[in-house]
Amino acid sequence: MRNRILTSALLMGIATAAAAQSMYDARNFSANTSYGSARTIGMGNAVTAVGGDLGSIWFNPAGGAVAGYSQIMLGPGVSISTNSTTGSILTQGSTVPEGFGDSNSTSHPRFTLPSFGASLNVNTNRERGLVSYSISVLGTPSGNFLNEIFASGLQDRSTYLGYLATQADGIPSAELNGSGAYDNYPWLPVTAYQAGLIATYNGYTDKYAGATEFIQGEEIGLAGELDQRYGQLVFGNKYDIVFNWAGNISNFLYIGANLGITSLDYRYDDYIREQAIRSADFPIPFDDGTTKYFNDAKARYSYTASGAGVYAQLGLLARLPGGVRIGASVQTPTVIGVKERWSQDMSINYLGESTLSAESPAGKYSWRCRTPWRFNAGLAWTIGQVGLISADYELMNYKDMKLRSAYRNDSEFSDANWEISQYMGVSHALRIGAEFKPVRKLALRAGYGLVTSPEKGDDGKYITQSRTIGGNPVKVRSHDSSFSMGAGFISDGSFFADVAVRVHLKDNIYVRPYADYIENVPSPEITVFKNNLWDVFATVGWRF
Repeated sequence: MRNRILTSALLMGIATAAAAQSMYDARNFSANTSYGSARTIGMGNAVTAVGGDLGSIWFNPAGGAVAGYSQIMLGPGVSISTNSTTGSILTQGSTVPEGFGDSNSTSHPRFTLPSFGASLNVNTNRERGLVSYSISVLGTPSGNFLNEIFASGLQDRSTYLGYLATQADGIPSAELNGSGAYDNYPWLPVTAYQAGLIATYNGYTDKYAGATEFIQGEEIGLAGELDQRYGQLVFGNKYDIVFNWAGNISNFLYIGANLGITSLDYRYDDYIREQAIRSADFPIPFDDGTTKYFNDAKARYSYTASGAGVYAQLGLLARLPGGVRIGASVQTPTVIGVKERWSQDMSINYLGESTLSAESPAGKYSWRCRTPWRFNAGLAWTIGQVGLISADYELMNYKDMKLRSAYRNDSEFSDANWEISQYMGVSHALRIGAEFKPVRKLALRAGYGLVTSPEKGDDGKYITQSRTIGGNPVKVRSHDSSFSMGAGFISDGSFFADVAVRVHLKDNIYVRPYADYIENVPSPEITVFKNNLWDVFATVGWRF
């Protein structure tokens, strides 16, 4: 027998009519997955001090004036998310395989919104001063939200429906079924009760048990073994359209400015399903004297966010003797106006019976997210007509993020903004790239990137993860890394074509489909590893 940990004291008086915005939403919408063009991707996007390519102006506006010609380009692509999952429970600081313990692998392909660009180069016919300038427009993905997770396994210790029951404890059943239930109480227990996943017991009107649980006196526990399945799909992108002006001063110093418009499209969908291994283990007595047997239940949550914002960017690039170039840029914060939509639905099946279900109303809310400042610095060395090597450093202080109300009342975000101040810090990015031309018409490229996590723990130190370095397990600051390679063809005429492949190697993700609700019985945790995002990108264009 197991005694349940009640949570009603936390729930009473809480009304959920909006999604809970957090520092993770701000971080998610602030982060960049840079694209540009196939040439920049092939070089690891280490192009702050390179310029010349239309894709480079997203990193440094001054790069638009480096090329002494006009050009147009179009770049389609495809992204593929891959990962593997396994399950465990946390107990006394260690993990034990349990719940969602099957080994699963998923892959999810998606066509990427294409990059496009055009520039007009104007020669002033001067030998010194402003010898030329360019006017350009670039459209490019700046964020890629793509990940699919699937986990499964057998469970005989805890149940999602039991967790839902604890979320309803203390709320009168008449209130959960009332017309104002979704206005006055959290949506999870309301939908669970109206769908029949949970019910009162032993004559109580404010204590609940899940359809997967047995009741013996005041004791409640899991009635039998369950097949649990969890799925999550993240889908969407950020897309930037940049209007650029750049000037060439004496073929030595290049300056530029961008006006950028960013749009946001983010979609999140998850579900958890529990099915009885033997329905006979789950008898449910009904008030009419009949007994039904639980077969399976499913809960699904859907969320979408859309928005737009404007930012400015300034940059410079200098050509030094010996083929050395240096560049730097700064980008202002973007205030993104976010519009959210979400809904919750649940269903249950009894053996031989039709499906019972309930669906919440569609929730909606609007708020604003201020992203951090973005600083870039780069160094490149061009080796005649043979090739070049380059390196970039980027800094973003996520502590500068802020959630704000769309209605000029920021007090509702005080907790989230406090979390940002306490648990967010500086993210560092390093990008290294190279281009080599074995023959005049062919360019081969390679690149590497590393982005550190800005997240801190309760001790104020940056979060670390276990990695194997030199055959030894060590703790290193959490980060994502990427590797890229590509090739380019330059014709004798105006046509050019580039192709690139990039893989992002992401840190593990840990998902807990439901929180602990039974004393001394931890709920399962899903570990998502081998979490990679592949990009295949091509660019075709013409110079004139």
